[in-house]
Amino acid sequence: MPTLINMKRIVLVHAISECGLSIKNMIRYIKWMKLLGFKFVSLDQMIANNIKGRYISLVVDDSYRCVRINLMPILQRYSIPCTLFVPPGLLGLKANDPQLLQHACYKNEDMMTVADLNEWSKNGFEVGFHTNMHIDLSVTDPISQTDDFITGITTLNALGYKPNKFAYPFGRLPKNYISYRNLLLNNGIKYAYTLWPGDADNTEPFLINRVCLGDHSPLWWNILKTIGIVDKRLRNQCEVSQRPCKRTKKTL
Repeated sequence: MPTLINMKRIVLVHAISECGLSIKNMIRYIKWMKLLGFKFVSLDQMIANNIKGRYISLVVDDSYRCVRINLMPILQRYSIPCTLFVPPGLLGLKANDPQLLQHACYKNEDMMTVADLNEWSKNGFEVGFHTNMHIDLSVTDPISQTDDFITGITTLNALGYKPNKFAYPFGRLPKNYISYRNLLLNNGIKYAYTLWPGDADNTEPFLINRVCLGDHSPLWWNILKTIGIVDKRLRNQCEVSQRPCKRTKKTL
């Protein structure tokens, strides 16, 4: 667990809606974390080794349209930077499209359109990469992983985005981790983010810790997640494919 004096935590949300974390609970969370002395900073600021104090970087996976509609005004109101990890192959799809359900996206949630993504970026928020189709890298073969990656990064580049940050869908790491890390490196990605609970650092820049807020969890539980008190418990609940252990670094 990080010390209560110095904490650097990357906090993930998905949908800000009735299906996900409610607008009311998102605002309550932000207010409470500020009361507890946390400052919200960008991912680039978070990774800087010289910052001291209590810091949170807020990030979003999957690019649901409700994020642009519901979350963006909250971020603007409280001056909070945020990075959105986008699967570009799913942009523009309507709720419950077969492709969304196939790739385990939220039910009853539209995806952002390209116009939504541009609006997000125009307002100063960062765009990251989240595979092209939100694929599960732990069960996808290497050739399909590469094809998906190249298609997705090419699509984002064509839209005018050159992301240097990547988030593993579901926090699941590829079995061929070293090969995939090289794919990231060779395509301009400098940092990649897991779902392994813990303090954020750049010791291994392609296995940076994040913690995910529960959509329907009580506020007190999401606060405990954020400040690291339940990291050990959460790690024990992680799947094998979500564990960035020494075995993963050396042999996958």
